[in-house]
Amino acid sequence: MSINLFGKKGIGVTDVVITVGLLGLMAIAAIKIVEVKFNASRNVVSKNVSDTLNLIEKVISNEQSCIETLAGKNIISKSRTFTTIRNETGSKIFASQDKISNEYIIDKLETANIDLKKGQEGVFLFKVIFRNTLDRSRNISARYLMIGKVNNSGILKSCRLGPMLNF
Repeated sequence: MSINLFGKKGIGVTDVVITVGLLGLMAIAAIKIVEVKFNASRNVVSKNVSDTLNLIEKVISNEQSCIETLAGKNIISKSRTFTTIRNETGSKIFASQDKISNEYIIDKLETANIDLKKGQEGVFLFKVIFRNTLDRSRNISARYLMIGKVNNSGILKSCRLGPMLNF
């Protein structure tokens, strides 16, 4: 019977450690690649929503556009849903259910009375809610503080944009 003291057969501990280390590095690299791709697509979606919000803000900051958007709506009630955002000539700019990107649509357009009273100037919220069609937990909402004056029927007669509220 002979014993081979110098020749190795099988896998040693060092070989296992090196292999596991290399596999770990490849896994980390794969995770980083997926993360970068995910964040890049998320930034595009955020940019689409951001661009839409900037355009909405530009439109509703025009008094006549604001009045056209809410024309004929009694906004004295607690909350009022409307379907379109219009420019100063009454042309549709955005509507509820418009697709903003592959993931987001405009879900709801609403006003909420804060302290508007008939025949007086007061404050109300103008809300835009974007629904993520792939993941409802990622919905986005924007709220604008508006200053307006309504007539005795609760119909908006003047309107100006206050700050956008983030909450």
